[in-house]
Amino acid sequence: MTRLWKLRLLICLLISLASGSLALADLYFPQTAVGSAGNLTILTRFTITRAASGNPTVLISFYDNDGHPWTLDVSCAEQPELNGSWSSRSFVFEGRTAATIMVSANTGVAAGWTCISTQTRLTVSSSYVAMEQDPSGGQGAPWKPLWEAGVLPSPSANQFFFAADNKTDRVVRSTGLAMSNPGSVDTQVTVKLYDAAGTTLSTKYVQLPSHGHTALFLSQIFADVNMDNFIGWVELTSRVAITAAALQGSAGAGATVYSAIPVTPNRQDAAYTMVYDTEENDTFEHRQFFMLPAQIQGSALSSAGASAADTDYYAIAASSGQMIEVTVLTDAIGSQLEPVVELFDMGMHLLATAAPMSAETDDKTLLYTVTNSANYVVRISSTSGGTHLAYRAYLTTE
Repeated sequence: MTRLWKLRLLICLLISLASGSLALADLYFPQTAVGSAGNLTILTRFTITRAASGNPTVLISFYDNDGHPWTLDVSCAEQPELNGSWSSRSFVFEGRTAATIMVSANTGVAAGWTCISTQTRLTVSSSYVAMEQDPSGGQGAPWKPLWEAGVLPSPSANQFFFAADNKTDRVVRSTGLAMSNPGSVDTQVTVKLYDAAGTTLSTKYVQLPSHGHTALFLSQIFADVNMDNFIGWVELTSRVAITAAALQGSAGAGATVYSAIPVTPNRQDAAYTMVYDTEENDTFEHRQFFMLPAQIQGSALSSAGASAADTDYYAIAASSGQMIEVTVLTDAIGSQLEPVVELFDMGMHLLATAAPMSAETDDKTLLYTVTNSANYVVRISSTSGGTHLAYRAYLTTE
């Protein structure tokens, strides 16, 4: 089982935020900050662009720290149907257009996270905007921008790394971390702090509920380490795929500004071939063949209709003595699909059936050592259909 556990740890979920009409692509923004404190106001701005033609449906959902739907004030000149207060809304986005969506709240400063889902490729970015209003100017006083930090969507992955530079020269620096859990299973994130030489200084554990969020400074997480004038790096690991973002604050001369820090997922699965579930692969005759190792982005969408049960057939090759490994993730990516995963020979004789990774999850694993060099069939089936019932499958041999 050692090799399989390595595979689980190295899998980076949603490796490409894929386009196509068969499965939703989820764009995760681990930090959405809004609200006011004194004369300071924080907004989050989303910019969406679609360079291609077509009019896809886009779904935007906001979540608070506890994973509950989070109602925010939204305004958008280009998409006026978005104007109002809501926690989740879908809309049709015209091709070859762009839109800017401003998100705010008439509350104290608060933070959560955002998921933007679509069935096609979009370019989306987010910016945290801090503004200040001159108190002597009254209600109509102009706003003065203080700082703005732009971020791209975070992939969903089991492991992340980012640099921590709190070195003080002419300014005082601090590093903040935001994480969200887009899956349907609670998780515990292991946060490790390393110095510049790679020595582990501290290990902490952060609980992250399903669809939950947290945002902390490293000095809060690692209270046992003197973070003043610190340079090093941070590693995040979780058994459930999470998303992450980091900001660096620089303070001096009475002002503080923030900028985004690159957060890098573990991409050791980059050698895997990306395969998209294409209908009609719901019969043995129309099976999809590909070489291993491979990763499949699939959904329970049948050629018989969106509500029909779906069966996907995939053909692979293996040599005598090799062990075929199949990992199918649903819970880990927030899907409600309960898959049945089976391995057959080309005569459709059943060789093995995948078992749950644990009693608490519908994620499945299958291990089978073949005795003949031949092609084999992997069948992934469901009892109900729908585009929201997605799965990610990882297939390899050893």
